[in-house]
Amino acid sequence: AVDALGYGYIGINTHNVSVNNEPGSEASKNLRRAFATIFSVYRDLAVSSYYGDRASVINYPITNTSWAAPQPTDDGYQIAFSKDAKGEPIYTSGMSDEDKYAAAKKAALGFLEAAGYTVADGKITAAPAGAKMEYEVMIPGSGTGDHPSFMILTEAQKAFAEIGMKLSINDISNSSDMWNKIQAKQAEMWCAAWQATPDPDMFQVYYSDIANGGAAPGGSNYMYQIEDADLDTMILQARESTDQEYRKTMYKACLDKIIDWSCEVPIYQRKEVTIFSAQRVQVDTITPDMSPFYKWYTEIENLQLTK
Repeated sequence: AVDALGYGYIGINTHNVSVNNEPGSEASKNLRRAFATIFSVYRDLAVSSYYGDRASVINYPITNTSWAAPQPTDDGYQIAFSKDAKGEPIYTSGMSDEDKYAAAKKAALGFLEAAGYTVADGKITAAPAGAKMEYEVMIPGSGTGDHPSFMILTEAQKAFAEIGMKLSINDISNSSDMWNKIQAKQAEMWCAAWQATPDPDMFQVYYSDIANGGAAPGGSNYMYQIEDADLDTMILQARESTDQEYRKTMYKACLDKIIDWSCEVPIYQRKEVTIFSAQRVQVDTITPDMSPFYKWYTEIENLQLTK
């Protein structure tokens, strides 16, 4: 078993989930933070239920297989979306799961109020200009809820209903329908997974304005519609350097920017398991030290079948 070269996430289009058609404003970010906060608190429950010990929750939008992925021992490492609208920690040590769910719901209500929603008796009663009281999240669960993030959505749906927001879950049987909607920039939120490359270059995903082979919009323009000159500059500076430590520092700053935009909620890092039949394969000839970058077939010329 090795970590998969990629990770699962929930994406949010910054233009379609915004206040007053200003995706980069603090009000718009607070709206998206409300969703991200609720989604985040149910990650442990959903990931462990779906994958068991074959996946773990991640806190940055990057695969753990990357040398650039922040580690819990690094300075500045934070649990994703664990602070409220005032910048204070939402959770305290020793909190039960139920206490965490209640704290996240309270923090989400605070974010919605900071986004300009009218709040009365613990619920939102009116939306600010350009925002809504109902949002849709798409998930390719084959129409049966077969997806690692499905439990996140069902629990979040109940939590949001208690504070006056309707979260509509669209469980899509044909995933191409979801991607067509994303490409057309009509999606609000969606569940998916990224496939990563050995180098953690963020240009193809988060740079503001690039063309994908000239056929379709690429980068953030295709997915999240981030418009951030500082993020663009940092991405370019990081990809032009050969100093790995410098690049890791720059990419950490980029990841913090992406979290600040609240356009992507990191969910899980899963494992891939390669299974061999000991009755058919000589086990001592299997490729040793397999990793996300060194696959079972890397030394396939040494693999021998049993006689």
